Amino acid sequence: MGQIKVSDVARKLMLICFVLFSIDFLGLGWYIFALAVFFAFVYIALTGKGVANTAHLWLILLLAIANFIIISIHSNGSIIIQIIKYLGAPVCGFLIGKILVISSKKDTSIMKFYMLAVVPYFLHGVLNLLVFKGFSGFEREIADFWTSELWKATLACTYFAMTIPLIFLALLKNKWYIKFFYILLFAVSLYASMVTATRTIIIIAALVVGLEAILYFREKNYDSDIVKLKMSRRTSIILNEKNRVILLMIGIVLVAFAYFAQNSEELISSDLFKRLFNSDLSDEPRIRLFLNIIENFWVYPFGNMPFFYSHNTWLDFLRRSGWITFVLFTLITIVAIRDIVLIYSNKLLNYQHRLAVVAMMAALLLDMFVEPMMDGAAILFCLFFYFV
Repeated sequence: MGQIKVSDVARKLMLICFVLFSIDFLGLGWYIFALAVFFAFVYIALTGKGVANTAHLWLILLLAIANFIIISIHSNGSIIIQIIKYLGAPVCGFLIGKILVISSKKDTSIMKFYMLAVVPYFLHGVLNLLVFKGFSGFEREIADFWTSELWKATLACTYFAMTIPLIFLALLKNKWYIKFFYILLFAVSLYASMVTATRTIIIIAALVVGLEAILYFREKNYDSDIVKLKMSRRTSIILNEKNRVILLMIGIVLVAFAYFAQNSEELISSDLFKRLFNSDLSDEPRIRLFLNIIENFWVYPFGNMPFFYSHNTWLDFLRRSGWITFVLFTLITIVAIRDIVLIYSNKLLNYQHRLAVVAMMAALLLDMFVEPMMDGAAILFCLFFYFV
């Protein structure tokens, strides 16, 4: 009995440390992560749960070892930081996620599992917005709330990518406070996009909400949760969930259109609008970087390319540590997508939770496609393995 209590305490302390790590509390995120890892291993030692001989673990372990060895050879940085970020973060992020999944068997734990990481990470972005007073000079940079370190605006907005899908899920929720919470998160994410003139959030929102709508309307059973609206003594309208969602979507579009019509001049003159509609894709820096890294693939088979960043997490592996880690990370991504499909196909799970998993992981993968997470957003990079 005493041993069970100790393992339960270790699990709760691991969870608290992981939440604080996700928000990078006081700028000590990686030190707090080390504490979370310590409590995770205490839990594993006491219960034997969390370590399983799976393809996920072996692929992540091989990736972490290869990435750490190659980068440590090229780099002159702190060996401790390299051990934590490149060796410890992928493996231990996966183990912490595994522990939380194994120790929680309820269907609702799926959403809790995601929100435990997404909401604290989102709050860090909100804290950064609180101290943001506009760009000074040509560079679009935002100061970190905890450390005052300057971040590129696109990287600073990675905090909001995974909250974007919640706007569609808000349409499906019956409890008003959950609807309000999801809409608030989405509204703050859009605000972050507008004040930082970051296109990524808008593009992810369009793609992911579109995906959610397609998946939702393909479902066959809409007759559950029917509502009868009485219009008069003799007239009433019967709405199933599908019809209510359609009406809410039309309402949102009309409100957005009315807002745009009312503030059209201000919106059209905004930096975000100009970057969305007036930029030349043929001169897009991301595309040039993609092509440069692909062209230099054979010249630098073990990474260490002479480029500062790549604007793509997969190509960032090519840039930093070469084709071995690129192939391993691609395999891990394929396995993760397969697992997402299996979760969505499991009819025993709550449909809203299944849709949330697909949408939030789609948002994360899209964000990783345009940002170098391994170095640029290292905490979110660790959270990827937590979700896997």
